[in-house]
Amino acid sequence: MGGLRYIARSPLVLSLLLVDLVALVFAVPYVLLPELATHGLGGGPDSIGLLYAAPSVGALFGALASGRAGASPFAGRWLVACVAIWACACIALGFSEGMAPALFCLATLGAAASLAGILRAALIQRATPDAMLGRVSSLWVLEETIGPALGGMQAGTTAHLASARIAMAAGGGLCLAATAAIAAFTPALRDASLAPEAKRKADDLALAAVDVR
Repeated sequence: MGGLRYIARSPLVLSLLLVDLVALVFAVPYVLLPELATHGLGGGPDSIGLLYAAPSVGALFGALASGRAGASPFAGRWLVACVAIWACACIALGFSEGMAPALFCLATLGAAASLAGILRAALIQRATPDAMLGRVSSLWVLEETIGPALGGMQAGTTAHLASARIAMAAGGGLCLAATAAIAAFTPALRDASLAPEAKRKADDLALAAVDVR
């Protein structure tokens, strides 16, 4: 319960976890890739394999690009931008009409998701005191486990009721709207920094949010 109390008192950590949950539930279209490959793009098993591989290729480039963002005074804004790109890539995937555009969308999604994950982990560690880091991390791991499962259920249900393409586009749109709303109402997220000089301020805010009783 201490971890939950800390998260409730820390707008930055709460918003980081909410943005992550929104993206995992609405903008992870992997369960729909077989349907997209076979019926949407007219491909076969080889096409499905390429679609599944594309996000990993993009994630590699996202990780390689994380060096500059890793010490940015605008890390919170970078994170919001990455999730927005992630959502837009999911929307574009729903409208893709060929294998090449679909692969590009998935690679872009993977790159944005990778960089967002790196920034999120760094910001959570920066904003959370050592006494609470294990508890907060356990809740984050729980979210990372449950989120994709809920997302797969959501995407499959939407695809059954409408189509795989609509599920991807609608999910990306919901992710984009929710991320924009969270960022708009959470100044701590927009102003979050990973610059070295911001560490002392982050430590003070983190300690103030801890329930010492």
